[in-house]
Amino acid sequence: MILAAAIRLDGVIHTLPAPARHHDIIRFMAVDLGMPTPITGEQGFLADYQGQARFANRIQAKAMASRSGQILEGKGLLRELFSEDLW
Repeated sequence: MILAAAIRLDGVIHTLPAPARHHDIIRFMAVDLGMPTPITGEQGFLADYQGQARFANRIQAKAMASRSGQILEGKGLLRELFSEDLW
C-alpha cells in the first residue's frame, strides 16, 4: 500500500503526509530545510512493505498501488505512478 509521496536524495528519504505531492516535498526541502536547488533526488513513494515503510520508485509504486486498489478511477494510465493517480 502506498502511504505518501517521497523523494530519496543521498540515501535520505524526504516525505510529507498524504495528500502532499512531490512539488510540496521539493518546496519543503528547499525552503524549510534550506537545501540547494534544484532538488535532484529520485521521486517515488513511501510504501508499506510487510509492515515497514520503505521507498519505492515510481514503477514499483505503480504495481503496489494497482494491487492495493488505490489508483483513482480513470487515472494510472502511465507506466509510472504519480500522486495525482492516488489523491
